[in-house]
Amino acid sequence: MAVHKSFLSLFLYVLVFVALLVPSARAQDEKKIKIVASFSVLGDMIEQIGGNLIDLTVLVKAGQEAHGFQPKPQDAKKVAEAEIVAINGLKLEGWMGRLIEASGTKAKLLVASKGVKPRLLEITHEGHHHAHSSGEVLADPHAWQDLKKGQLYAKNIAVALIEARPTQKKEIKKRYHAYVSEMKKLDAKMRADFALIPQEKRKVITSHDAFGYFGAAYGVTFIAPVGISSEAEASATDIVKIIEQIKKEGVHVLFVESLVSPRLIEQIAKDTGAHVGGTLYADTLSLPDGEAPTYLDMFKHNAKKMLKAMRL
Repeated sequence: MAVHKSFLSLFLYVLVFVALLVPSARAQDEKKIKIVASFSVLGDMIEQIGGNLIDLTVLVKAGQEAHGFQPKPQDAKKVAEAEIVAINGLKLEGWMGRLIEASGTKAKLLVASKGVKPRLLEITHEGHHHAHSSGEVLADPHAWQDLKKGQLYAKNIAVALIEARPTQKKEIKKRYHAYVSEMKKLDAKMRADFALIPQEKRKVITSHDAFGYFGAAYGVTFIAPVGISSEAEASATDIVKIIEQIKKEGVHVLFVESLVSPRLIEQIAKDTGAHVGGTLYADTLSLPDGEAPTYLDMFKHNAKKMLKAMRL
């Protein structure tokens, strides 16, 4: 009898323990995924796929520079509290490693560019960057500027969200597939639109070398006075070469970038007789009421500006 009572007590204890676990598991499923994204472009992609399942913090806000970002103590607190920390990778966020270490976070690291074959840039003795595949090289981090690579970003994001909330897999996959479908449609339209422009007119002068992936994807030649960081400065030699190239190739329109001072492009325009065709977005989105508030809007805006200039 004593054995029977002992067994019954143990059985009841197990039932109570399981009953306590079930609400806890359910609460975890219903709890929003706390995500910290490194910069605005990545943050928007995560929001499109995560929807109301996530609690998103973007460190480098729209209109801010990601390359040389200086984290604040409150940023470390956000990272410490996160379930997922999302970065572009390809050494865009050189500051993130220190921030993660300082925060002591246990968050899962999501590298959105995982699986991307990077565009390689050769470093010259002057410190500027030119597309090349040999010598001292570094990876161009702006892989999101190709919508096909953007689809890989979306896949990596969806996988991380599903791992964090397996019970929400159906909803996450639904949003992911809808988003990728939009990417594919826009990618096809842009390829078709740029293909209608003669190759010799598909040339764009921009402030810095942030559109290499875009150029490779859509058949556009980009010419930039400085390297991949919008904080870099052009040398006098670089500027002279750009001016000579513009005159030789008959480029009539130049573009400034949202994060880069327009002075250099304006000076080159003055020296060559070309005109400034507007602002392109590379490393950041615009504010919500601006020209490029989302990742897909950024492509639509940039393509519209470039195509208009090429058709002149």
